[in-house]
Amino acid sequence: MLKTETFAKLFFLLSCTGLLMYVVLAFYTFHTAYTSISQVQKYRERIQNNSTADALLEDRFTNDLKYILLWPIPNVTNKIIEDGQSVFINYNCTYINCYLASNKYLLNGDYRNFDAIILNASIFTSWDVKNIPDRRSTRQKFVFYSELPSDSAPMCNICAENYFNWTWTYKLSSDILRPLIEVRNMNNEIVAPRENVKWINNVMPSKLNTFEMGRVKKDVVCIINNCQKRNETIEYAKRLKAILDRKALVLDLFGCQFLKCSEDCLNEIKNKYHFYLVYEDSFAVDYVSAEVIKAYDSGAIPIMIGGADYQKFLPEGSYVKARNVTVHKLAETIEQIVENPSIYNSFHNWRQHYVIKRTRQLEGICDLCSNLNNKRIFKRKTAVRNFRHWWYYGSKYENCNIDPDPSVHTRAGLKESDLKSYYYGLKNKYRLESLED
Repeated sequence: MLKTETFAKLFFLLSCTGLLMYVVLAFYTFHTAYTSISQVQKYRERIQNNSTADALLEDRFTNDLKYILLWPIPNVTNKIIEDGQSVFINYNCTYINCYLASNKYLLNGDYRNFDAIILNASIFTSWDVKNIPDRRSTRQKFVFYSELPSDSAPMCNICAENYFNWTWTYKLSSDILRPLIEVRNMNNEIVAPRENVKWINNVMPSKLNTFEMGRVKKDVVCIINNCQKRNETIEYAKRLKAILDRKALVLDLFGCQFLKCSEDCLNEIKNKYHFYLVYEDSFAVDYVSAEVIKAYDSGAIPIMIGGADYQKFLPEGSYVKARNVTVHKLAETIEQIVENPSIYNSFHNWRQHYVIKRTRQLEGICDLCSNLNNKRIFKRKTAVRNFRHWWYYGSKYENCNIDPDPSVHTRAGLKESDLKSYYYGLKNKYRLESLED
């Protein structure tokens, strides 16, 4: 009798525990699937309350959610952005039926169920097989994402060839463009960056007298943010400064061992300098950092030294391009502009027609969602051929160390003679099996 009661109590306890776990699991599943429904409902109400709303906006809603996984980055715990549909709603995307997630076990514990997986370039510094997907579905898209230039995000491993389906970077040839800056006209329409930009031909003269007579302003300012990686910038600035000194022109260097700048450095230098030296930390093709925004916001003319074709990024007549110009020639240009206020003011004419600003945190996420909703684009089986050659530029590709990582060699327990075949095996394992146009 005692054993029967004990067994009955144990059975009851297990039943209650199982029921509780079922309820928790059911709630989690329900919460996951419908977390964003309230967000969508609020958005619908906002549309309905707006009498001028276009009825076609209803096409943005669909019951077919597209799931996008932000593949976890090792040793990084901070979320880039909130899970769910909020980012697509807040960014006013054409489609908002995409669900962004950071939990790779969300869909029945198998990340092959995601429609797309965003793979940050920082994951592939050593191509450690523990940090990348070890299986994939031929229907899903592996998306290579990088805000960093190719110099700072090395991708030399042979396994990178034909591994990614889409690219999402600052490069204009990317499947999805993620620029760091953007130019908008006064109608809030994006003008640049793009391959073929149509700038306004007849720019009206600026009504602002941005040049202050009597040398109230100094001439050139340069801010060094990273002392360890900006040796070239420092050396270049020193050479320019020496030449300008002989012309009685001033170049102030802030940061590192030079002049100190407060935390509110930009306001400290605002409207105090004619030029702002922007020496990019990478000469990668199409790479334009947000440093140029600091120049424009400080009321100065940016002196651009980088690898981009700036006609595709910045309003014509708003900057001085100096990469292929000698330091002496640049100093002469600065002197000429400073001595002619009308010429100097013409470099600010763009301000009446355009606004230049930083892009949003995940710029391009709307295009990713649109591609997932485009059946023709999504069903097409593609992979990025010659990825390393596309990612690097000039001699950078030739110097790319494509030898396998010794740490992988050690973990695999392979002999040197077997190493090459091992890596080609990895390449075949991770690449997309079928390539079709």
